[in-house]
Amino acid sequence: MFERWFGRESVRRLLGSRVFQLTLAYVMLMSLVTVIVGFAFNWRVGLIILAFILLCLLVALALLQRLALSTEAYVNDLAYQVRQGQEEALFEMPIGMIFAR
Repeated sequence: MFERWFGRESVRRLLGSRVFQLTLAYVMLMSLVTVIVGFAFNWRVGLIILAFILLCLLVALALLQRLALSTEAYVNDLAYQVRQGQEEALFEMPIGMIFAR
């Protein structure tokens, strides 16, 4: 199950995006600051915040991976439909137009 969501190719494609890299760096920096402040306030609060951030990170990665897979499936389906439409148009084209090409 995790191989499908966190597979090398899927994660490589996702992490290759420059916008995603900048967003991830910002979120990680803010998370680190929040954890440090939580530990400075109380070590129990820091642990709770750390656990919550790790849980959110796992959920966000899973959702992003699912989005990437569904987008890829949509593009493949669309390409198949276009190819089928082109073949159908070619088969219904009069013979004279085919030879004129």
